[in-house]
Amino acid sequence: MGRTGGDGVVEALLQHLEDGEESSLRHDAALGLARLASVQHVPAILARLEAPPPVDRHAYLVVFAGIASRARADNDDLGDEGARFLRLAETFLFGPDPELAARIVDTLGA
Repeated sequence: MGRTGGDGVVEALLQHLEDGEESSLRHDAALGLARLASVQHVPAILARLEAPPPVDRHAYLVVFAGIASRARADNDDLGDEGARFLRLAETFLFGPDPELAARIVDTLGA
């Protein structure tokens, strides 16, 4: 679904990303969303990143990186949502999870 797109695919992948029990399936959904989701989906992505655990933050960061890199290429501004992400990034970068900190660095690179 993440490769072909179509009506309702982004919403279905977002739902699967939130509800998926297997990490490999959440990761697949994240890769599809990284290709298909748009700037309009950023508030929902950030809301999930801000939610208390358990949240697969790594998967949501994959999605955010995809959206951000396409937005940059298209000269779209993330505006307030970009600043919101940077505040979260600082929290995760200096938090107790070194793998999440590494994913933040990758995401910032995007």
